[in-house]
Order: sequence, then structure tokens, then C-alpha cells
Amino acid sequence: MSDPKNIAAAERAKIVQEAEEKAKLEAAEAVERERKEREAAELRALEAEERAERVEAELRLQREAEEAAKRQRLEEDRARQEEIDRVDRERRSAEALASKKTPVRLLFDTWDDDEKRIAAGTVLEVPVSVAKELIAKGKAERADPLPGDAE
Repeated sequence: MSDPKNIAAAERAKIVQEAEEKAKLEAAEAVERERKEREAAELRALEAEERAERVEAELRLQREAEEAAKRQRLEEDRARQEEIDRVDRERRSAEALASKKTPVRLLFDTWDDDEKRIAAGTVLEVPVSVAKELIAKGKAERADPLPGDAE
């Protein structure tokens, strides 16, 4: 019924067709594999980018915290220096006040450190702080001339 040439040709055609289908299938699988690999590579790249962004954010937060700590230290140092300067100014002012002397007139007899009597009405040159204390206690009065009354 069939001619052996036709049978061989049909078998060859069938083999060629199967080979072509197998090649198409392998090509489709290769394309699919390549697509999946590309997607996986893109996913890895996105993950790496996200990790890099997280690291950058952490570094930025760390830098900001370090800068805030540095600003805090500078502010504390400035406040300490202002306090030191204030205390120094007060000390110098107190020293200047203690070294300044002003005349006071004693209102009562008094005795000095050597137990010598100082009569009421005596004018003494004493440090301003001592003069203020004596005047506040009512034991002395100012003895300096008013402006324009200088002798």
C-alpha cells in the first residue's frame, strides 16, 4: 500500500517535525529561563538597593545623632564657660569692692582687733563691704563728701 520511499519520507518529516517542536520547546524554555534569571537579577538589584538605602539612612541617623551630641557638648561647654566667666567677674568685682575704701563716721565707741578703744565720731577708712555692713547695722554713717562739697 505504501511505498517504502513515502514511508521513509513521512518518517523523516515526522522526525524533522518532532526535532523542530523540540527545538521550539527548548528555545521557549531557554527564553523562560532567561526571563526568570533576569527577574531574579532585577530582584537582587532591588534588594541590594534597598539595603544600601537602609545603610545610608542608618549612617545619616548616626551622623545626625553625633552632630546633636556635638552641639550638646558645645552648648554645655559654652554654658560652663559663661558660668566660669560670671564667677570670675563676680570675684573681680568683690575684690575691687574689698580693695576700695571709703570713709565712715562711727556712731558708737567700738574696739578694734587689738582691744584699743575707738571713740564715736571717729572717721575711719574701711573697705566698702565693711562700710555697708556698719551702716546697715546702724553703727556708722557715711563720711564722704557729697558731690560739689569736696573740701
